[in-house]
Amino acid sequence: MPFTVSAQTAEPSSGLQRSLLLYVDQQQKGGLTENQLLVLSRSLLISLQAGIPGIAVSDAAGSGQSASPAALSDLALKAGADFWLWAQVSVDAGKTQLHVRGFDILAQEKKFDATLTRESLLSPLELPFEKWDDLVSLVTSSLSSGEPQGQGTPGPQEVTLTVRALPGTLITGPGGAKAQAGKDGFASLSFPAPGEYSLHATLSGYYPLTRRFFLSDNREVFLEQTPHSWWALDASLLEMGYPSFDVSRFILLNSLYVKLGITTYAVGLAFTDTQAFTSNPLTNLVLQTGIYLRPDDVLFRPYVNLGAFLRIVVAPGTLVGIDPLSWGGLQFSIGTEIGRSPRGRFFFEYQPMLYAVSVPGLFQASFGSGNPPAGWSFSPKSAFNFLCFRVGYRWPL
Repeated sequence: MPFTVSAQTAEPSSGLQRSLLLYVDQQQKGGLTENQLLVLSRSLLISLQAGIPGIAVSDAAGSGQSASPAALSDLALKAGADFWLWAQVSVDAGKTQLHVRGFDILAQEKKFDATLTRESLLSPLELPFEKWDDLVSLVTSSLSSGEPQGQGTPGPQEVTLTVRALPGTLITGPGGAKAQAGKDGFASLSFPAPGEYSLHATLSGYYPLTRRFFLSDNREVFLEQTPHSWWALDASLLEMGYPSFDVSRFILLNSLYVKLGITTYAVGLAFTDTQAFTSNPLTNLVLQTGIYLRPDDVLFRPYVNLGAFLRIVVAPGTLVGIDPLSWGGLQFSIGTEIGRSPRGRFFFEYQPMLYAVSVPGLFQASFGSGNPPAGWSFSPKSAFNFLCFRVGYRWPL
């Protein structure tokens, strides 16, 4: 089912104002819910409206007609539009693809038929920040072109892309082409046109940035760069049941960090046939240090942590103190963040834990079973949990 919205600019550009009909749908079993499709459509419309001054964008909401070139032309004429844009979305293998087609009703010709790709699923949290520069470029070049396609179309020509970015930003294009923004904040790259290109921008202290552009003529673009945060907040579940909260502080920006957190066993998920929740009057105070093993512009970003934990008894009616069965121990984590968004990422960790045992045999007996629980190994002075995992979400602060 298509979902679109409409808007108009307050100041039309000089000359004849163009009007565009936006129609967004998805393939059968496209993988998006109605709400997700609505958010995607709104993201496209806002980007078109902001990126093409003077254009009026209308929608085909509630038309009830199937999408076809003829049907869209009729809908566009009824809406007073002279150009229609049909965007069909599909999600596969962690990628979002947009098959976009543009048709100029005044010239009675198809202006473009292209597929745009995003290397992620574009969650509703990310869509408001997606600029859709490549789609805006396609529509802009189509509206400004006065020559019919296929009649005397010139061959590839060299055009200049001027990038406005923070001074010192390294811009990398296809084929290893590179340029660095000078003190004035400008960098220039030349490419054959027309064509679609991807640029990667890096600057120490800022998140890497990737943008796609369609070039048909000389163009200037502006990169909005987000500074790296020195702090991060984690919310996670240990062993899929016990809530944890951690605060991290980088020692070396975007690389080496220290982390302080708590894990409480007061309320947890049991995942058994007899009970849904479990409760144990213990809280772990955890101090860790860790380091990332890859840069943050990759989909899976691994890291390692090494730390120590202190077990605190918080039973009602008793003094808060160190657990007499085990004062704490050491833990090691190897994990990965998943995603590229600078606003937050999921993470998954394998975290074996070594417990120092105060009274031999008593720690094992506290599990209330004659057989060692799965994933545990015991010795007279220690206990080792080697099947311990953590999942959660991390926000830069």
